[in-house]
Amino acid sequence: MHGGADGSGAPSGSRNRNYKHGRYTAEVAATRRWLREAPHTLRELNK
Repeated sequence: MHGGADGSGAPSGSRNRNYKHGRYTAEVAATRRWLREAPHTLRELNK
């Protein structure tokens, strides 16, 4: 059956050995977002 009661399933985070390895951390996501937006910002500044 799909979907259980609230709170069912495996524990989250370190209790389930679900460690972040660096690729999907908030800091890296913010850096990628900045790099994606930087060319647009530079074009706007050069107008």
